[in-house]
Amino acid sequence: WGYDQIKEFVSTKVADRLRNVPPENIVTPKPNVAGPALESLRYTGHESSLSDLYANLLAASMDKATADGAHPAFVEIIKQLTPDEAKIVGLFAHPIAFPLVTVRWEYKNPTPEENGGVDVLVNFSEIGKQAGVEFLNLTPTYLDNLCRLGLAEIPVMFQYTNKGTYDSLESAPEVLSVKSNIEQNPKLRAVVERKGLQVTQLGKQFAHVCVLRKG
Repeated sequence: WGYDQIKEFVSTKVADRLRNVPPENIVTPKPNVAGPALESLRYTGHESSLSDLYANLLAASMDKATADGAHPAFVEIIKQLTPDEAKIVGLFAHPIAFPLVTVRWEYKNPTPEENGGVDVLVNFSEIGKQAGVEFLNLTPTYLDNLCRLGLAEIPVMFQYTNKGTYDSLESAPEVLSVKSNIEQNPKLRAVVERKGLQVTQLGKQFAHVCVLRKG
């Protein structure tokens, strides 16, 4: 994007998000938020899912009531998101469960020579489908990146206890196919590990500032 496109972006997308903010609440945005955000638009402005995040961040930084929550790190986080990941982050603004399952094979009768196991299907979920991502098979990779950025985490030994939470995942064709392939080997057994993605406090603040639209 050039200067004219960025100027139009500010005068339309950002201004639209501030239309219901009282004039006395409009403040000059922090340079360490506005400067990097506008610079980044040169390279990502054509991706609407990412430019929307920048618009929300800039609008939040210009409203006295929300400016404190517009963290400078959010610009760097948006820069490291794909459009699909931006869609997933959109789910973080809502208090919903994010169940995951990992399918692995283990030896039925382990010996010193044959022990342990291998993960075959890692962090399978319906998160990508819920978010409407373009590349569904990359959802586990997207989740890894969101965890790397500190927006979410997959705690060890964590799982949801509500009845039925994992039913749709454990009966999904992808999971059943992997289990069937494993169980064709008489030495092996399929193990399904229940897990869950949790949104961090940073992730909740990011979603509140950059995902929830003003106006």
